[in-house]
Amino acid sequence: MEIYKVEKSVKEVVCDGRQGALGHPKVYYNLDGIDEVTCSYCSAIFTKKNRKGAKNYKEVA
Repeated sequence: MEIYKVEKSVKEVVCDGRQGALGHPKVYYNLDGIDEVTCSYCSAIFTKKNRKGAKNYKEVA
């Protein structure tokens, strides 16, 4: 399970499993008004909170 730190101003994140062809379909999650969301495919956590071991979120191209 990966944890990604998202800037407070970000309102939407996208996840594709980050494994190329071995990933999953792109899914979009709304963070407007909430601090954290978990991907329903790969269980990656996207958070605006300070969590130990979190990587900086970079949008999937």
